Formats: sequence, structure tokens, C-alpha cells
Amino acid sequence: MRRQMVAGQLCNNATLAILEIVMALTINDDCTSCDACPSVCPNEAISVVDSKYIIDPEKCTECVGAHDEPQCVTVCPADCIVPDPKFKETPEQLMEKYHKLHG
Repeated sequence: MRRQMVAGQLCNNATLAILEIVMALTINDDCTSCDACPSVCPNEAISVVDSKYIIDPEKCTECVGAHDEPQCVTVCPADCIVPDPKFKETPEQLMEKYHKLHG
């Protein structure tokens, strides 16, 4: 059985697979347009298009590189920001994206 250290913990293959499944976020139809999320995004990934808030998956890093958790999720009163299964990335890929965005 393959084991690897992650954040100081020895993990097996199943745990490693779960840790590597990370997705960009999306805003679902429960959004109330409260405008709380755009200002907290360190990557400016949230915008309004046709009166609807959207998250650009090319800019969303789930705040990897900037914060311990996605800031938009923490401020959203409607709990409408959820993982987008169309955009799967590892934490390493998210960190790489963050560095490309912030040079």
C-alpha cells in the first residue's frame, strides 16, 4: 500500500485520491445577488454577466495561495457557491494558477 505524508499526516491511496479532488467553484440559482462575494475574491474571478453572478474557472483557485478557505463561500448568505464538477484541479494546480495570476 502506497502511503504519503500530507500536512504532517501519513495518508493511504484512498485518502490521497480524496485530497486531490478539488474543483473550481460556481454560483447556483439560489444566488440572491447580495454582492458580498466579488470584493473578497483575491483573483477577481467573480463578476456579473446579464444580472447573474458568475465565477471564472480560469481565475478561481478556491483561494489557494491567498487564504485557508474560499472567501466567497464564507461570506455567502445564501450558500449558493458550490463546487463545479466540470473543472477538477489538484491543490498543486490551483497553487500554480494562483502564481500565474499574481506573477
